[in-house]
Amino acid sequence: MAQGAWIFLIPPFDGQDEHDHAFKAAAVARGDWGGAHDRVEVGRGALMAVPEDIVTAALPACEALPYTQRDDCNPSATLPDGQVLVATSFAPTHPAFYALVGTAALPFEGAAAGYAMRVAGSVLCTTMMVAAFAVIRRTSRTQWPATGFLLLLTPAMMYATSLPAPNGPEMAAGLLLWSTLLFGSTESAPAPRWVIAAGTTAAVLLATVRTIGPLWLGLCVLVAVMYHGVPWALERLRDRSLWPAYAVVVLAVMAGAAWTLLFSPNDPENESGPQFVGSAWPYMPSAGVVWLIQLVAAIPRRNSMVPISVYAVVLAAWTVMLCVACWRGHRAVRWSIAAIFVSTTGVSIALTVATYTEIGLAWQGRYSWPFVLGWLLLAAHSLERRRASGDLSALVMSGAVAAFSLTTSVVGVRSKLLARGVADASWTAPSTQLVALLTLSGVLLTVGALATLRVKQPVSARQDAADDAPALV
Repeated sequence: MAQGAWIFLIPPFDGQDEHDHAFKAAAVARGDWGGAHDRVEVGRGALMAVPEDIVTAALPACEALPYTQRDDCNPSATLPDGQVLVATSFAPTHPAFYALVGTAALPFEGAAAGYAMRVAGSVLCTTMMVAAFAVIRRTSRTQWPATGFLLLLTPAMMYATSLPAPNGPEMAAGLLLWSTLLFGSTESAPAPRWVIAAGTTAAVLLATVRTIGPLWLGLCVLVAVMYHGVPWALERLRDRSLWPAYAVVVLAVMAGAAWTLLFSPNDPENESGPQFVGSAWPYMPSAGVVWLIQLVAAIPRRNSMVPISVYAVVLAAWTVMLCVACWRGHRAVRWSIAAIFVSTTGVSIALTVATYTEIGLAWQGRYSWPFVLGWLLLAAHSLERRRASGDLSALVMSGAVAAFSLTTSVVGVRSKLLARGVADASWTAPSTQLVALLTLSGVLLTVGALATLRVKQPVSARQDAADDAPALV
């Protein structure tokens, strides 16, 4: 329901690079699964065949962007079947996700097709988030896991998972993967087949939907080993019931790598914009602040801010969770969370410095969220292992933070959209009451489910010993 607020609020094709994603999805759904296409003469990306009604509907939002050029928004040619050739910067991107959202939009035309793509992407993300919730609750004995779950539902994540773009499913897949790595099994509750299938699905999606996904997948696994310890990893490597899942994931990683090598998606040399002069290093301190802000919210554009109170509340809640986890949680959690922060910063800086000449400071904090969100689940799992007190109070606090941040963001973005004006004159803004009600209802339902749908299981002495044992890091 919270995602539904964003689906209805953002004007057609006006999300972050949404027209580009919609063109790619429409072309893939009609059979264009290739990665090699003719470059545009004036614009970004390469040409793909798209229904003219979708290009026409996306024209106002596309032309309002400061970086688009002639061939990005207008047809370059009309094909005999009535489709038109138009540019999309995501032409070489892996087609699997786009096939799903594009196929869902086949019965629709124009703006309705764009909304159908949003709904399809949102359903996929919601399914993975619900699966993550189920995995977490299956082995939970306190409310700390629910607290961590609520604190990672940032406005940035809810917005991204409501658009027909791969970053949303990548975030949801990261959440599901972390959930299975941390909460998938215990000494007294081995992982059932559905949990194994959920973790495998998440890993496959991470390995395919975006170029950097395999890196996040590998880092998630490495940090999980650091946290649980080497014996935990060896035990699972010896478990033959998991070997088919490992094989599927390895094949997915190899297929994703092969696609990247063949078609070079996200290659900065493919960009046709202005070249940047100098070094990126002087900008790194300020860029780090921007990346942190973008983890919380950057809606609807990469540099668009929501009300400042949202950042203050979310970052304060994260700080409290971090301090409590380091003080009262399992000692391995400190090194594991530090590893996430250090490796994420290193990757962000390295990629920015390497591509600065071609695309400038293009890296965004949300790109790392599939990996970074793991620190909240690590903190929650550590407090769960210690059975630290105060979990009910923490659940109430996290629910209040989620309700405030998500509702304030959606209402604030609505006000900004009306203030700046929208290029698409046919769009009518939903009422403040509607978007606020949808968001609050979604949060309250989530909090209620997290608080009540818990599996209560006996805790054996052996499990207590396993929980308190130090990880080998």
